[in-house]
Amino acid sequence: MKSRSTYESSSKSSKLPSEVYCHHKLTAVLRTAKKEANEGKMFYGCPLWPKNSCGYFFLSQ
Repeated sequence: MKSRSTYESSSKSSKLPSEVYCHHKLTAVLRTAKKEANEGKMFYGCPLWPKNSCGYFFLSQ
């Protein structure tokens, strides 16, 4: 069985991981920041946000 880490990548040359998991071990959701400091930047976050979020955040570059 393949273990789930915070993120897994199928290709080491890839800039973005192919699968990203939050601390709940659920597939994280790719979102776009709306706050002025990071507006337009893409990030991965917990899919249970805002009610039951584990606080997971991974800025994709």
